[in-house]
Amino acid sequence: MHLTGREWWGLIHGMGFGAVFLLAFAGGLAGLYSLRAGLVTPQGVVERMRRLKIGVVAMAVAAWGTVLTGTWVVYPWYRATDKSSPKSILLANPATKDWHTFGMEWKEHIAWLSPILATVVAFIVVYYGTNLIRHDRVRSTPGTADVEGIPYPEKPEGPIAAAILAGGVGCLALGVVTTLAEASAGFKDAMTWNAAVGPLSGKTITAVLLWLAAWAVLHLMYRGKAYETRRALTISLVLIALGVVGTFPTVYQAFG
Repeated sequence: MHLTGREWWGLIHGMGFGAVFLLAFAGGLAGLYSLRAGLVTPQGVVERMRRLKIGVVAMAVAAWGTVLTGTWVVYPWYRATDKSSPKSILLANPATKDWHTFGMEWKEHIAWLSPILATVVAFIVVYYGTNLIRHDRVRSTPGTADVEGIPYPEKPEGPIAAAILAGGVGCLALGVVTTLAEASAGFKDAMTWNAAVGPLSGKTITAVLLWLAAWAVLHLMYRGKAYETRRALTISLVLIALGVVGTFPTVYQAFG
C-alpha cells in the first residue's frame, strides 16, 4: 500500500494526534475519578499520580499537535481555490454546501479551544499533585477525605485560579476575533498572516497570544493568594460559553 504525502499528513493529524488526544482525555477522566479517598492507598497513589500527570501532559501535547497540523498543513489543501479542492467541491453542490459553511467553518475555529483548555487541565494536575485527592473544588467528586500516609503539600490556589481564568480569556478572545473578522473586511485582511491558511492564521495566533499574556498577568497577580477556585471556574465557564458562541457560524456570519 502506498500513501501520498497528503495522506500521510491526514493520518498524522487525525489518526495520530487526534486519536491520542481522545484516548488521553478518556484516560484522564478515569484517572481523576479514581483519585478518591476510598480507592487509593499510599503506595497506589504514587503510581496513579505519575500515570495521571503523564496522561494529561500527553493530552495537551496531542491537542496542540492536532490543531497545528490541521491548521497549517491540512487546512491549506482543503481551502485551495482550484475546483478540485474539498472546499470547492462542497460549495459547488447545494446539497453539501452546508458541510462547509456551517460544519467546517465551526470546526476550524472551535478546535482551537481544546489545546488551550487541555493545557489548563495539565497545569492543574501537575501543580496540585496529591492535593487533587482531597480537593473537591478541583475534582468535583465526593469522597475527598485525607488518606493516611499520603503527603499533601500546602500550595496556594492562586496559580490554579489564574490558569482557569486565563483559559476562559483565551476562549473568549478566539470568539471575539472570529466575529470581528466577519464584521470588518479590514480586520479580516489584517488577520491574514499566512496566505495559504487565510484569516484563520491571524485569528488563532492572536487568541493564543492573548491567552498566554492573560495567564502571565493573572499568575503574577494571584500566585501567592488563596483565590477561590470555584469562583474562578464560574467566571471561566461564562467566558468559555461566550467564546463558543463567538465561533458559532450562525452567530458570527450574521455580522458579515
